[in-house]
Parts: sequence; structure tokens; C-alpha cells
Amino acid sequence: MESLPLFDVSLPVEDITACKDIARILTCTIRKDWSIDQLEVEVFTNGITNKIFSICSKEDRTDRLVYRVFGHGTDRIIDRIKELEQWQKLASVGLAAKIIGRFHNGIVCEYLPGDPLLLQQLQWADVQHAIAEVMAKMHELTIGGVPCTFPKLNQFIENLQPTFGKNQEKYDEKFGSIDLRTLSSDLQKKIESLNARVVFCHNDLLIHNILIEDSGSNLPKNGSKTNGNSKSKVKLTFIDYEYADSNYELFDIANHFNEWAGVENVDYSMCPDETVKRKFLEYYYSFRTEEEKVDIDATLKQIPLFEAASHLFWTVWALVQSQNSTIKFDYLGYAASRFAQYKLKLSLYSQ
Repeated sequence: MESLPLFDVSLPVEDITACKDIARILTCTIRKDWSIDQLEVEVFTNGITNKIFSICSKEDRTDRLVYRVFGHGTDRIIDRIKELEQWQKLASVGLAAKIIGRFHNGIVCEYLPGDPLLLQQLQWADVQHAIAEVMAKMHELTIGGVPCTFPKLNQFIENLQPTFGKNQEKYDEKFGSIDLRTLSSDLQKKIESLNARVVFCHNDLLIHNILIEDSGSNLPKNGSKTNGNSKSKVKLTFIDYEYADSNYELFDIANHFNEWAGVENVDYSMCPDETVKRKFLEYYYSFRTEEEKVDIDATLKQIPLFEAASHLFWTVWALVQSQNSTIKFDYLGYAASRFAQYKLKLSLYSQ
């Protein structure tokens, strides 16, 4: 952390034009041989938390700097120091891009080739296989610590303000009678009773946080099936480690299953059925160094509980964002959809 340079600038997350202009100037400070009038900016995603874009010189578009500008108020619920420490650990073993430096409300890192995964690509067997492989590799890292689900969830709850301004009526309709602390406590007791394995998790594996290389040229549009014991033909990289931490192994897997629904136009009918989940788990455990064979049937029975935990986690996250974020997004509507899924998944779990 201490070795990372700190650039004395802030990039306005609410004004992408000004954000780009300031980033161009900063880029010429970092890459002194680049000319400001030769720089190109590509926005990867406007996201629902951060602004992410790259800058390159027209003379060499393969050499890029990637800027990630933190959303307003996100430091209330995200430990930025810990995020950078975890990111650097991952970069040291080739699982993340190298961080070049920090500015007051974001970071600059090296560019990793690839495009954000598309929802339809999650249906490809090769992609499922590759995600399982990279996830298993991350889960093998020795980081230590207690599972973060409930400490972080309770931190979100503590950061909720008592009023929702113009959204008060909508909040009261959906959540007015809900005791989030009790829900969190009850769910924590259920999960802790399982003595579930704790590993180092990404905790936010939605499609925007998975890069796929050569997705438009070298891969068949319908994917191709692979043997769970062979190396995947698809090359993927995980990015955006804001929530990476020690956590339940099955939270990371279940959370990924939930994210098959997408973000901008959520459709939970797109989430994998039990057959697809079983195959994913077979892929995943084929890459884990297990002393004993994992009971896939027993694991599948536990998945709905962790899916419920994921939905409750992002429900409260979205409520906090609705009170703080300057990004245009229906956080309250998103919270309501996640909460409905929390109740559904919890109802499907039976010990």
C-alpha cells in the first residue's frame, strides 16, 4: 500500500466529460511520453457503483491505463485500504491487474485484455468451466480471516439513514415493516450451523466483473462443451475487488448463480437450474485440491441458503446506495427485486 503513489486529484464521478479531461492530464503525468492530443478514452461501463474507463495513445492502442472512479459515498461501506491490500495480493499471483497508483477517489491500474462477459455467454459450457477454474484458483489462496458476509451486511444496516427523502413512500411500501437486523441474525445462525468452509472470495462475480478474451472472434457463439477435468479453452479474468475477502465458499458460488439474472434488466428466470448448478459444482471441485470427495447432492441442498444470503446482502447494499449514490439507477427497485428473491430462496432451503 505505502509503495503506491498518490496523485493529488479527484475525478468527478457525476460528470464523465470532466472525469475524462482530468484523467487525460493525469495520464500524461504517469506516461510522460504520451501526448495529450493523441489520447483516446474508452468507457467500459458506467456501472451502478463506479465509473470505469481506459486511456490509450493512438500510436499503440494495446497499451492502456484503466481508471476506476469510486461512486459517491461508497467509502462508507467499502474499506478502500483493505481492498487495495487484497488487490495487490491477487496481482502478485497473476489474478489481478497491477495497480499503478491512487488518486483521492479512485485507482489507476494496468489493462487486462478482454471484454466484459455477456449474459448469454454464461450459457456456454466452456465459460462455466472457465469461471469455475478461476474461482477455484482464487479460493485456494491463503488469506485468513473470518467470513465477511454478516459483518459487512450488518455494516450496511448500520449505515442506513432513517429517512429516504422522495423515495420514502416506496421504501415504506416495500420495507417499512421489515426488521433487517433480525433477518440478518436469523440467517447468520442458519449458516453458522453448517460449519461451511471459508476461503478467499471475490464476492461480486456479476458479468461486468468477468473479462473474456477474444469473445467475438475465436469462440463459437453457442460455446462448446468441455470435460470437467480438462483445461478450459476460454480465458477469463476476474476484475473489481471491492468486496473481495474471506467468506463462505458457497456464498461466492451462490452469488454468482444469482448474477446470471443481470443487473440493468434483471430477469431471474435466466438463473441456472439444478442441472446446470450441478455441472458447475462438478467443474469447480475438479479444480479444488480436496482430500475427500465433496458430496454434490448435499452441497446443492445448501445452495439456496447461500443464494438467500447473497440476495439479502445486495438488498441492503442497494438501500444504502439509494441514499448516497449520484449515479442514475433505480437502487430501491433493485433492492425490492433482490429482497423478493431472498424470501423465495429461503423458502426453498430445508435442513
